[in-house]
Amino acid sequence: MTDYMSRDELSDEENIAQLALLAYCDPITFDDVMRSSKWRKAMDLEIEAIVMDIQDMLKENGEVDKYKVRREVSFLA
Repeated sequence: MTDYMSRDELSDEENIAQLALLAYCDPITFDDVMRSSKWRKAMDLEIEAIVMDIQDMLKENGEVDKYKVRREVSFLA
């Protein structure tokens, strides 16, 4: 592993540069998400997809179609 450097071997300036690269990140809290229209839209699309999946698993009378649920779960496994 002589081709790699550990953090201990980096200068202060190199450490700061690495931290600067990591400084930008995804929102951490719900409040952070709600301040960003981009993240709100992504969240709304995700919720819409989940609702559509749930609606797809329901029979016309509103009961859960257990065979569709099993199919979805086996697909995820």
